[in-house]
Amino acid sequence: MSEVKKILVGNLSICGYSRNVTVIDEQNLEHKLRFTQTEFRLLSCLASQPEKVFSREELFDKAWGEDPSVMGRNVDVHICQVRKKLNDKSSHTVKALSGVGYKLTQKRKPKP
Repeated sequence: MSEVKKILVGNLSICGYSRNVTVIDEQNLEHKLRFTQTEFRLLSCLASQPEKVFSREELFDKAWGEDPSVMGRNVDVHICQVRKKLNDKSSHTVKALSGVGYKLTQKRKPKP
């Protein structure tokens, strides 16, 4: 995937040059989130087109290319880690669509 200068999705900011991911909370405080290189590539791909469903194969290609030593379920494991890191502070999360793929989507607000 070609590096993107900056992606803004809700309160989430992803900078391709510095590889920084930050979230601005409700008090307007900035929080840096730490992602591995692979997690960063997956998140950048998903954030490049929020709400678009990416198949596991598309995400695999973006994160690992044609590395034959990597197994297909690695996408699921890394997406799980991305989701955990986002869920604490981000307005968005990664949603799995069974049998289809994954997408970055806005969290639903709990009903009062």
